[in-house]
Amino acid sequence: MIGKKESQFTVKTTIVDNEFVRFFTPGQNLAISFSDFKLALGVTGELSQVGDPLGAPILDKTSSTQNNIRNLEDGAGMAFSVSAQNGVVGKWNIAQDSSGVSLTSGLLNKQPVISSLSAGLGISIIKTGNEIKFTNTVDPATGLSNRVVVTQASDFSGTLDSTKQYFIDGIIDMGSQSIEVPAGGLTITGYSFDLSKLISSATG
Repeated sequence: MIGKKESQFTVKTTIVDNEFVRFFTPGQNLAISFSDFKLALGVTGELSQVGDPLGAPILDKTSSTQNNIRNLEDGAGMAFSVSAQNGVVGKWNIAQDSSGVSLTSGLLNKQPVISSLSAGLGISIIKTGNEIKFTNTVDPATGLSNRVVVTQASDFSGTLDSTKQYFIDGIIDMGSQSIEVPAGGLTITGYSFDLSKLISSATG
């Protein structure tokens, strides 16, 4: 009722759903249950972290009463922006050369495909770690496809081919690298003992 004086309230630090919150409107004293009050405010549940507990949370819960929403920051090769629908969009932040043959299906595609390399006639491709090595397997002087011209120690690395002839072109310092002979044997030839040699500068 208008003019009613309320005083000496008992102090509480919590409120439950079936208790009431009093408020005033012109000409009336009113009350609303705490459960209805929360529904009117649109407050339901609480904010909590889900997903991989070892991941980086977007919500920074610094205390029981404060929650911070982190910003997504651009990183190496990645860029973030807000879309027209207010979503967060993550994109590659790398460029693709417009000349030559592209190695991807297009960086703007939803799932860009990175092309693989296929060896053509007379070419071998060997990937060691992060290095991709292209080798001409055809002797340019004779056009022989079963001759591998050896000009450096690395030409004898990896798994060698018993069906090929390895032609030593010059004096090759093998260092500490060994030659693993495949099960089918290994054919090594050259010009002469003076022009084609395998040596080692390594101690011992």
